[in-house]
Amino acid sequence: MDEFFRSEGFVDGETRTKILKTAIDEIKINTCKLACRQVEKILRIREEFGWQIYRLIAKEVFLRCGGDANEASEKLVLVLSTNIVARFICKENIDPKPTVGTPSSAIVVATTNN
Repeated sequence: MDEFFRSEGFVDGETRTKILKTAIDEIKINTCKLACRQVEKILRIREEFGWQIYRLIAKEVFLRCGGDANEASEKLVLVLSTNIVARFICKENIDPKPTVGTPSSAIVVATTNN
């Protein structure tokens, strides 16, 4: 990407487009390598500590707008992650599925059941 920015004013548009495409391809390759390393680290930690790993899929949040996005965020990410953390902290068999109510009530319920 550095070469793309440095080339401004020194090369024609076609060359600049090729430089940009190359830079974007390099970013994609590096991002893929980074993601693969992160997955390897997560799997290694899971094996070493015997932790159960949960995947929170937030795609629906990004596909929605405004209030719908906030609702999806609370339902699909906030409540679910709060329950997972509460389960981990309390070492109880709390169902990690979303519960009815606010995320803070899930924490209160989880922490008062000790």
